Formats: sequence, C-alpha cells, structure tokens
Amino acid sequence: GIAVTPVVGYLGELDGVDMEPNKDEVEECFTVPLSAILEKSNWVYRDDAAPVFTGGPHVIWGLTAYILDRFMKDVLARYRITLDEDGQNNEEKEEEEEK
Repeated sequence: GIAVTPVVGYLGELDGVDMEPNKDEVEECFTVPLSAILEKSNWVYRDDAAPVFTGGPHVIWGLTAYILDRFMKDVLARYRITLDEDGQNNEEKEEEEEK
C-alpha cells in the first residue's frame, strides 16, 4: 500500500496569484469552486471504483477523487454550507446531537 496524508487549508482568493509548484512533481495547478464540489451532478459513482469528479476544468479521478469525496462526506458534511448571490461561502457548524 501507499501512505497519503491529505492536507486541507484555506489560502484565500487566488485570482491573479502565480503559483510556482515544483515542476518535477506537479504538472499543473487549478482550482475548483466549493459550489462545484458540492454539486452532486458533478460526481460519477460506480460499484467497485473510485468516484469521478467532472465539474472542474479537468476530470478528477483515482486516489485524488477518492480523497476529495471523503473530504466532502467526512468534513464538509458537518457544516451547513450555503452560497450567497456572489458564490461566497456562508458556513455554519451543525450542532452535534447528544447521544
């Protein structure tokens, strides 16, 4: 197997930012709006296969799509996320139900 440690962070607005990744490791950087990730119609699910995300500038598949899907289900599911008319996120943490 392989060990992967996903790291999630907020970088702020990236318009006009020239990202310079290590060319030996990264071919291209791109962003996907949270609204596109949350749109169920942008996902393809098949039995015995990793999910596929089709809502961005590139199709995201394999381990990357699996990690993104788990992030959406395990982390974002804890929040009620709505977008205002400008597409900005308005997040509220869901109240944990007492057991």
